[in-house]
Amino acid sequence: MISDTDTVDETIEIVLLGESGVGRGLYLGKDRSALNNFYNSDGEEGYIQKYIGFPNFIDLTNPMKYNQFEHEAILKYGKDEASDYMKKYTLEKGFDGIRYYDPSTTGEEFVLYNIDKVKLVS
Repeated sequence: MISDTDTVDETIEIVLLGESGVGRGLYLGKDRSALNNFYNSDGEEGYIQKYIGFPNFIDLTNPMKYNQFEHEAILKYGKDEASDYMKKYTLEKGFDGIRYYDPSTTGEEFVLYNIDKVKLVS
C-alpha cells in the first residue's frame, strides 16, 4: 500500500493539456523544451500555458510504487478505458494528482485531477 508520506508539494509552472494513460486531468511538466518537443512533434504548433499553485502530488516516479498504486486502484474501482480509476483512487487518498515517470514522453510528468489547486497565469 502506498503511504501518505510519498507526497510532493511544489509549484508547477509549465503545462500542456491532454489525456493519456493515467486518465483525464491536467497534464503538467516542468521542462518547456521537452513538452514542446514531444507534444508538438507532429508539426502542429501547440501553446504551452503556465499555471502556478501548490497541489499535493503523490510521488509515483518509482515504477514499483506506480504499479502497486495502479493495482490498488483497479481492485477498488475496476479498470476502465478512460483510466478514471486512477483519478478516483488518487482523490480518495487525499492527493490532488500524481507525479510519475514516463520515459516514452517527457520523462517526469504530473497529472492534476483537482484543478482548483492551480491558477492560470499565462
